Amino acid sequence: MVAAAQPPLPRSLNNEGYHTHSFEPHSLVRPIALVTGASRGIGAATARELGRRGYALVLAARSADELGALAAELNRGGALALAVRTDMSRTNEVERLARIALAQFGRVDVLVNNAGVGGHGRSFARMAPEDMQRMLAVNFTAPMLLTRALLPPMLERRSGAIVFVGSLAGRVALPGSALYSATKHGLRGLAQSVRREVKGRGVRVTLVAPGFIDTAMTRDLRHVPKIGTEPVARVIADAIDRPQREIFVPAYYRIGVLLDALAPWLGDAVLRLIRR
Repeated sequence: MVAAAQPPLPRSLNNEGYHTHSFEPHSLVRPIALVTGASRGIGAATARELGRRGYALVLAARSADELGALAAELNRGGALALAVRTDMSRTNEVERLARIALAQFGRVDVLVNNAGVGGHGRSFARMAPEDMQRMLAVNFTAPMLLTRALLPPMLERRSGAIVFVGSLAGRVALPGSALYSATKHGLRGLAQSVRREVKGRGVRVTLVAPGFIDTAMTRDLRHVPKIGTEPVARVIADAIDRPQREIFVPAYYRIGVLLDALAPWLGDAVLRLIRR
């Protein structure tokens, strides 16, 4: 049940990149979810899905205009959405995001670690050092820091959920995405280790591993079937209450993972065809 009187949220970002608005910690009956990479793609679809399910939302992304527009859309539809412009490659901004979420809402019930950057098909030998550092920071360091900041209060309350959005690349190493695959392998290890650490302590942890999804990150891949972002968002939302160790989206990618593990030569051949 949602509290009858909900304080309105401003509809535009201030110069600091977030809305200045105070909430009493117990004034919101609805659960509170923080979604990173929320301005587009899977993150935006997840924010809309959670908004429809009654969540109050903290939305984080680097693109202020798109983020503000999404927050305004959700607020018009009756959700509570707080937009926090955040560069996930910067440690101080990731830590600031956690502080703002807790200061504004008093708690975070659900963390969706979704933000990520891809390799855009560049070979590892051609990657610039600054691009490598940014990918490591966004894809691995940021979710690690954000989870570290928000997990202790969840454990204190013995309640909460964390969804890590990994990738098929975290199980099958993709040519042209060496560092991206490495970061997603690392994220999978983090998610599985945290899940085992908190088992039985009230915090639910799930790794969602999308395959080829129709987003800007996969725009240049022309020879593979893709699905939209909405099915992934529904899986993420469902995993909050019905956690699983690892969920592939679509589910048939699990077969590819098994084949790559049992017959690596076959995986090599398939990936060569995809890259043509």
